[in-house]
Amino acid sequence: MKSDSRLATMGPIPLTILRDLMMNRFVWIVFLCILGMGCGRRGKMMEIETVSVGNESSESQAPDIEISEGDWPMWRGPDQNGELADSNTPVQWSESENVTWKHEIPGRGHASPVIVGDRVFIATADPQKETQSLLCLSRETGEVLWNQVVNQGGLPRIHSKNSQASATPASDGHLVFVTFANHERVQLAAYDMEGALVWDCDAGPYQSDHGFGASPTLFGRSVIVAGDSSLNGFLAAVDRASGDILWRVQRDGPGQRGNYSTPIVATLAGRPQLIQTGYLQTKSYDPSNGELLWTIDGPSKVTANSVASSDPYLLISGGYDEKQILCVKVEGDGTDASVIWEGSRNVSYVPSPVIVENTALLLADDGTLAAFDLETGKQKWRERLGGNFSATPIQVGEKFYVPDEDGTVFVFEVDPEFQLLSKNTLADGGGMSSVSVSDGSLFIRTNQYLYRVDQPKDEAVAHVSESNTEE
Repeated sequence: MKSDSRLATMGPIPLTILRDLMMNRFVWIVFLCILGMGCGRRGKMMEIETVSVGNESSESQAPDIEISEGDWPMWRGPDQNGELADSNTPVQWSESENVTWKHEIPGRGHASPVIVGDRVFIATADPQKETQSLLCLSRETGEVLWNQVVNQGGLPRIHSKNSQASATPASDGHLVFVTFANHERVQLAAYDMEGALVWDCDAGPYQSDHGFGASPTLFGRSVIVAGDSSLNGFLAAVDRASGDILWRVQRDGPGQRGNYSTPIVATLAGRPQLIQTGYLQTKSYDPSNGELLWTIDGPSKVTANSVASSDPYLLISGGYDEKQILCVKVEGDGTDASVIWEGSRNVSYVPSPVIVENTALLLADDGTLAAFDLETGKQKWRERLGGNFSATPIQVGEKFYVPDEDGTVFVFEVDPEFQLLSKNTLADGGGMSSVSVSDGSLFIRTNQYLYRVDQPKDEAVAHVSESNTEE
C-alpha cells in the first residue's frame, strides 16, 4: 500500500501519541489541520455571474442626481472626500450645550447618517429581533418620519467591532439606497422619500468573515456596490431607476480574508475612475462599464477604509496583515498609474486617509495622527490624540472632526501644525460612526442616539426627543 506523503514526511508516530490523539478531541482537530484536511482556507469559491453593460436591454430612466448645496448624501459627503467649504459649525458642545435634538435609534449600527433636504436617513440593525432597517428623521426636529424593516432574519456573523448595519446609505435626491449583507447575499434596496420600497436587488453572493462594511456610491445612472468575500468578490453597478444590474465584474482574492473597503469614484488624469482596494492590489475600473483600467500591488490583503483623492493623486492605506501607505499618481489617458512614495509608519486601517491641499493626513487606529508631504512622503508632524479610532475625520473649512471609539469628538486644525481646538463628549458614548455635516449642523451617531449639534442661536429652542422609535 502506498503511504500518504504527508504522513511520510512526519516520520513514524509513536503509539502513545496516536492513543492521545484519539482520546483528545482538540488535539485530534489540530492533527487533522496539520495533515491539511480542510482547515487552511476560509469559505469556498463563490460562483459570480458577470454581467456586461452590452447586455443591457433598455435605456435607463434614472433621473439626474439632484443634490443641493449643504446636503450630505453618502459616505464621506457629496464628493466622497469628507470635505465641505467653511460653515458655522460648532467647536464645543455637551449633553446640555448646543444640542438641538437627539433621538434614540433602535438596535445597533455604525452607518453614518445622510442628510438630503429636510430629511435624515440612517441604517440600523437589531440583533435580538434579527432585523435590518432604514429610518428617516426630520432634520428640524429629529422626529422619526418612517421606519422600514428591510430584512427579517438572515443577519451575517460579525466581528466584535462591526455591526450588521455598517454601510452608510446614499441618496440621489429622489431615492435613498441602502445595502446590507443578508442570507449570504449583498442586498441593495431603494426607497422613495416617503418610505415606499421602489425596488430590491440581489447584487451578488457574499460569505461573511467579519461582517460587511462597503457603502454604496453613485455614478451617472447607477449605484455601485462591492462584495469582497474571503476567496473572491465582485463590483456591481445597478440602475438607480429600475434596480437592474447594468454590469458586474468578478474580483479574485488571495483566499484568506474578506475585504471591507468602500469603492470611491474619483477623477484622475481628468477621467472618472472607480477605485477599490484590498486583495493585495489597488484597482481602477471604468465606472460606466466595469472595464479594468489599471492595477498596482498593495497595500494589503484586507482594507477597511476608502482611498483619498486629489487629481492626479491617490492616497491609500491598509491594513491587514500587511501595513502600508501608498501615494499613487495617475497620468496620461488615465491608465498610467505609478507609486511615487510608500511608507509603513502611521498606517490607518479603518479610518480613511485624508488629503488637505499638499498634505497627506493619516489617523492610525491607535490614535496617532500624522501629516506627510503629498508629493514626497516626508513627514511634517506627528501627534498623539489618545484613544482608539474607527471613524474617519471630516473637514469643514479649516476644522476637522473625528470621534474616538468611546465617543469623544476631537476638533482640530492641521495647517501649518496640529492645533487641538476642543474635545467633546455626550451622555451616550460610542464613536464608531463618522460625523456628518449639513448647513452648519453636525449629526453625531453614538451607541443608542443620533444627535444634531449646532452653534448657539438666541432664537433657537432646543428640542429633545428621547422617546423610543416606533416601527
